[in-house]
Amino acid sequence: MVALLPILMVVSFVVGLFQRPIQRTRTDVASVLERFLYNEITDEEWDDFICIPIQDSELERIRTQCEKLSIDYPPEIEGRNTNKQGEELLKMFITQLRGDLSSTSRQTDGGQAS
Repeated sequence: MVALLPILMVVSFVVGLFQRPIQRTRTDVASVLERFLYNEITDEEWDDFICIPIQDSELERIRTQCEKLSIDYPPEIEGRNTNKQGEELLKMFITQLRGDLSSTSRQTDGGQAS
């Protein structure tokens, strides 16, 4: 997967010029990141995620950071997608995304814990 990254980045740039941003939810993005973190995602799914812009600016910021993940945090262990620092970054994003979901559900419950 690391060997494909330079090609994917060029493709991502070119596609980004013509691709309209899509709607993704925090749940969608957290799920993709979890599957990437635990090596449960296909190359095609990850490529779709990092190559197609997202309408929501916060989710787009996360996507663009993930786009460079294998370069900024190259894997040190065969079979992994990133190194420990990259894994920690992914976990932080996932926690942030899941936390936002929790606070949103609390707000819609009138502030009561479920």
